[in-house]
Amino acid sequence: MKSFYLTVDSLTLNADNPTDITFYLSEKLPYNFNRVGLRSLILLQPNEPIPEECYFVHCDLLNKDDNLYNGVKSDVLTFVVVTKSKKYISYKYGGILYKYLKSSDFTSIRLSLTDQEANEILLDRVVYELEFIN
Repeated sequence: MKSFYLTVDSLTLNADNPTDITFYLSEKLPYNFNRVGLRSLILLQPNEPIPEECYFVHCDLLNKDDNLYNGVKSDVLTFVVVTKSKKYISYKYGGILYKYLKSSDFTSIRLSLTDQEANEILLDRVVYELEFIN
């Protein structure tokens, strides 16, 4: 099984909204990967604590036909439950859940973070570590 790791840091992208970013690849990934999973996630909010909430990570690469949330086609890659309000939160996923891509032919990735009601979350910085596999 081949794998490819990609870390996307919203701060280095100079994003106007760090919780809704589009990352452009200079070239296609080296293999025809068909699944993606989130290896780790870092949430940063230096001026005030991150609220206790369930946050959803969205990825536009997902095959929505194979991915349902409450019975509706969805681009939700995974979710994170913040149980203690603090300024820095880091998650490392042990058992990664890989989801199917709609196509292995892509040159951009849109990642976003929402709450349970699909409202946009405002944080200062988000770092995603994705793993692509075939």
